[in-house]
Amino acid sequence: MSNRATFLHLTDAHVSQAGVALDRDDLKVVIPSIPAGKREDALDQLFARLAENLNEEGRRLDAVIFSGDAQQQGAAGGHELVFDLLTRHLGPFGATPERIVATPGNHDVPRDTLPGSVERYADFCKVWCDAGCIVPWLDGIDPSPLPRDKMDRHRLLAPDRSWAIFRSTPAIGPT
Repeated sequence: MSNRATFLHLTDAHVSQAGVALDRDDLKVVIPSIPAGKREDALDQLFARLAENLNEEGRRLDAVIFSGDAQQQGAAGGHELVFDLLTRHLGPFGATPERIVATPGNHDVPRDTLPGSVERYADFCKVWCDAGCIVPWLDGIDPSPLPRDKMDRHRLLAPDRSWAIFRSTPAIGPT
């Protein structure tokens, strides 16, 4: 049995698409010599530094838990950015699709989609589901009741069974 597990929890990136400004401060005056950063640049730097730290300590990630809101108010593009940055920097340290547990947040579904519709989770599924990540049961996507042979898609077990992460239906409220 393992005596230590290392998890990365990632949430609320709100990147939507490339080039979204990262408002670090509530500026009353724009200072020309300080360029505005972009949200994906901050994530890129964060993941690069985390990879350096994991490398220096000789550690690997046992699992990555992404709890939603890659996008902003259902605008497409955030899932691709978050997934690509995450796997590019941290893939060598264990952030591979079969070890990523992902759940859509309220900002990851378009406002005008109905519960139970395929369109509701289309952007999320195009990235996380299609890559083979662990995802929750999604209304309109997964059958109910879920057949036993499909349960592995919704849970991550440690090789020695010392820990487990189960994904249930996400509670998606208003954005």
